[in-house]
Amino acid sequence: VAGRTQTAAVKAFVEPIQNALGLFASGKVTVDSYKKDVEGRLVFNRGEVVKLHGGAGVGLSVSMHYRIVPAEAGRGPWKVSTVGYMYDLVLNEKALYEYHWHPISDSHEVRPHLHCSAVGKCHIPTGRVMIEDVLNLAVHYGAKPNSMRRWKELDKLNREKFARGATWGIGPA
Repeated sequence: VAGRTQTAAVKAFVEPIQNALGLFASGKVTVDSYKKDVEGRLVFNRGEVVKLHGGAGVGLSVSMHYRIVPAEAGRGPWKVSTVGYMYDLVLNEKALYEYHWHPISDSHEVRPHLHCSAVGKCHIPTGRVMIEDVLNLAVHYGAKPNSMRRWKELDKLNREKFARGATWGIGPA
C-alpha cells in the first residue's frame, strides 16, 4: 500500500488491518515506526490474545514487522512491506494454529510456516498468510464479525488492494 509520505504509507498499511480486526474484536492496531530506516512493529491490543466476537472461545493475537520502502514509479513514493508476522489463533485459551514468519531469528525455520497443536511443535511450510486468511479460519471455529456481509465485502476489498501492491503474489481466498 503506497503513500505520498512515509507516515501516509504506514497509515494506508494499518487501515485495512484495523478495519478487518475491528469487525471481530474491540481494540486498536498500533505501530511503532514511521521511519524508513527502522523496522517497525504492528500489534493489535499490544499483541495480546483478544477474544473474538461470537462467544465460541476463539481468540487471536496479531504481531507484524514491517519496513517502509520505496514504491514503484507512479505508486508512491513510499510503501510498507511486511517482513514478518505472528498470528496465533486460540480456542478456549489453547493454541490452535500459529502462523509465523520470522526470517531474522534464532529459529532454524525462517520461511512462513504453521504450528498446529494437533501435530506438535513441527514447522509446516505455508507460504505467506494474510490476516484475512486467519480471520476466515476463526469464522470456521465460531468467531462472528459484527456483520458477515460487511466482512465479506471488506475481505474482498482488502485482497484486491493488497494484490495491486504485493510484490510476492497473493494466495487463494
